[in-house]
Amino acid sequence: MAYGLEIYKSNGTTKLVQVTSDIPAFVKVDSFTISANGSVTIPVTGLLNTAQWVIIVKPGFGGNNFFDVTKSTGQFTIDNLTSQEVGGVYWVIRRG
Repeated sequence: MAYGLEIYKSNGTTKLVQVTSDIPAFVKVDSFTISANGSVTIPVTGLLNTAQWVIIVKPGFGGNNFFDVTKSTGQFTIDNLTSQEVGGVYWVIRRG
């Protein structure tokens, strides 16, 4: 019997992580709150702006939870695109 995990983007077709082909490492998991039209920058040791690193953001509360996520070396930024305070949870995953 085989087991596995696959994580897809919200479009349902773009695969982010597949355990059978990639061994993921959960590098960081935490919750966040962002003020209206604000942003939060989160440091992550070793993070690179490559396909090997995946950031998943799950909305939790407030507004319509529209986010923009920008990945860069050593950190990523979540921008709140709404006029209400929002929050949620994020996962930083390193593939391979």
